[in-house]
Amino acid sequence: MSLYCFWILLDGRIIAPDSKHIIAVVNFPEIFGETAKSINATFSEYGEQSPSSNHEGRARESILLRIIQKNNVRIRKHQLKRNQHWSIQLYELTQERKQSISKWARYISSSDSDAYAAVIMDQFKDGQKIYTSLDILAGGWSDDGVEEIVIWTESQLSELYKK
Repeated sequence: MSLYCFWILLDGRIIAPDSKHIIAVVNFPEIFGETAKSINATFSEYGEQSPSSNHEGRARESILLRIIQKNNVRIRKHQLKRNQHWSIQLYELTQERKQSISKWARYISSSDSDAYAAVIMDQFKDGQKIYTSLDILAGGWSDDGVEEIVIWTESQLSELYKK
């Protein structure tokens, strides 16, 4: 499980892929509203093979965009030497998305050494960028109270979906 790479699914589940976002999508397309056939067709359309650790091509970009447009949320931590921040990509910041992001931020704030890290949210629907911080998101939008936060790993998903 990576602490720098997450998906928030439509149903609010938080997924922590083992390595890359696209690998989780290829391994479990159904939970992202896709099928193995649609994923493979996109790779074929761009003349690319399934993703590898060294190649991030146009098919990957197309698939991730399609999944985000279904209002799944992609989250990653950028570890640049002088500019560390979290990036959140989503289609539209609905009330449900706000609650899910807040839940994720509470989890990260309790496990990350920088609870005040910068966060940049890209909302694809209107191109809006929202600049905030992890502590604000953790204490922010959600008024659903404190609840247990479950982060699903790929091995747990494998067991659940018996791949």
